[in-house]
Amino acid sequence: MMRRGRGRRAYPMGEFFVSSTKSSKLHELRIARDIGGRRVHAEGDPSISRWDKADAENGILVVDGKQTDRRQYALSEKTLGKIDGEAFSSGKIPVLAIEFTGMRFGVHRKWAVLPYESLVRLVRLASGVKNG
Repeated sequence: MMRRGRGRRAYPMGEFFVSSTKSSKLHELRIARDIGGRRVHAEGDPSISRWDKADAENGILVVDGKQTDRRQYALSEKTLGKIDGEAFSSGKIPVLAIEFTGMRFGVHRKWAVLPYESLVRLVRLASGVKNG
């Protein structure tokens, strides 16, 4: 028996809708711009799958972006482990950026999830407090 898919999704972008693929690329570009970094490309490297890489990075962060038009996002240890492993291999802080895109125009909520130890490290760095 063949399972029926939900079909392609369309996400609101200003006054029009774009495909999920285009929306994903725009989401990655926004993340890169917001963190002052660059979008990560896996094309041309056969050892890296499109799904085994983060979306953006800068000097201290590796960010994996997720989008949903639902009111909830199921966060799993597997998802966190993937971004944690990539950040560890590059010596950077892993961040999972989740964007909730409502189906009404202009309704966007963005959240960032990062390890607690990294949060403490960033707060101490920003406030000039030494480890203690």
